[in-house]
Formats: sequence, structure tokens, C-alpha cells
Amino acid sequence: MERIETPFIENRDKQKGKRHAPKGGIRRKILAIVAGVLLCAAVIAAAMYFLFPIKNVIIRGNRYLAEEYVRKIAGIEENQRYFFRFTGKIREQMKEDQLIRNVTITRGENLSYIIDVEENTIVGYQITGSNRDVTSTLILADGQIIPFSAEYMKNIALTPMFIDISDENCRDIAVQLGKLEFDVISRISEVSVVSFTYDENMIKLTMEDGYKVYSSINGLGYMKDYFDIVINKSDNSGSCILIMEEYSSAAILECREIEENYISHAE
Repeated sequence: MERIETPFIENRDKQKGKRHAPKGGIRRKILAIVAGVLLCAAVIAAAMYFLFPIKNVIIRGNRYLAEEYVRKIAGIEENQRYFFRFTGKIREQMKEDQLIRNVTITRGENLSYIIDVEENTIVGYQITGSNRDVTSTLILADGQIIPFSAEYMKNIALTPMFIDISDENCRDIAVQLGKLEFDVISRISEVSVVSFTYDENMIKLTMEDGYKVYSSINGLGYMKDYFDIVINKSDNSGSCILIMEEYSSAAILECREIEENYISHAE
């Protein structure tokens, strides 16, 4: 059948064309707006990167660890770009370190970062080897023994030095020392093993105030009362403390008496 063109049909087709035409224009406008927004974002990001370096990194709560070590594991330094550090990712990265128990990272004023550190308790350190083959390790309250560089310690004097003690004994001693308050641990200068007539694994603690404390490994927990034990003793020269675990008590004796009556002497 032959199609008959009429003015009405022709006019309707023209109107259809007019209705479809604006859709292409709207798409172009949307694309232009999106491109403009992306361009602005890129410009702002570039400005932030080049114009806003980190001015200050504040480390808080680090009793044992040096600031340099905390910065190292955080990966944050001055002059890095402030807006390109993601605190959540840095926090998870730092918590993987065996010396870190928890950490909080916040953005401070004036383009600064604040890192609040909660450390795992360090109860001692040990140096083994000689000459160039020297190994330094930290001993944690949970018994972990971790190789470590002394330069990353804030103050090595806050922890006692373990002298010639096996790893097994180090772990057992560490767990007991971990029960003590920091004020007591920080007053222990050295930890060593000494053989008594009734126990070959007695522990000798050399205190910074001059006392020598002898105890079994399990009796070390009684050191929590250290200050009560020595408070009334004005002269500590030549004095030793013997912790008697079975009696839940401690006695102050002359060191000579302990050496003569309790310590085993190789023949």
C-alpha cells in the first residue's frame, strides 16, 4: 500500500526530532561538569601535595622506645605530604611491631601528627657474643625475646641487664618480673642466676640502691613489696635480701652470711 504523506505526519516527525535533540546536549553538559570537577580535584590534590608538608610529628607515651624508632615504624617524617597519610593504615602497620601494644594517631593543629604509643612492657635486655659478633635482645614481660638495636632505646638504664641467662630462664624470669610495677623494675640493675645448696636456679637481682636480692624464679613476684622491705633500713652496705617463697616473706641478712651458708661453691 502506498504511503500518503500528509502535513500532519510530516509535522509530527519534525516534533519527534526536536524532542530527541536536547538529550545529547544534556549529556555533553554533564560530562563537561564531571570533567571540571575532576580537574579541580586534581589541581587541589596537587596543591596539597606540593604546598602542605608535615611540619611536626609529636610522639607521646614512649617510655622505653626512642622517638626515632617510633617514627621509623610509623613511616611519618616532617616534610612529607600532610594529606597523603592515612592514619588507619599507619596504625595497623605499627601494631604489627612486637614492641607496640596499641597506638592512636591523630591529626593535630598546624599540619602536625600526634602519635600516642602504648608499649609492651620491657623487663630487661641481654647482650651476647663478643667483638664484632654481638647480639642485643630485649626481653618482654610476656617472655618474648626480640633482637634489637640499642640505639633505638630511649633510656636503656630503665631496664635491667640479664647476664649469661639461658633463653628458657629468661622467659620464666620475664613473666615474673612482668607482674611488678615499673618503679621496682627500673631499680634493678642486673639479673643473674646463682646456685644455692637447695636450688641451682636461684635469681640474684643487683639493685641500684646497693642491695642484692636472692629469690627463686617463682618468688620474684614478692618484689612488689620491695620498698616496704627496705624502708626502715638506712644502711644498705653489705646487706642482702633473701626472699623465702615458702614462707611468703623476705629477710634482710648480711651478704656474707648468704655467701657462706646458702650459695654453692664449686670444689
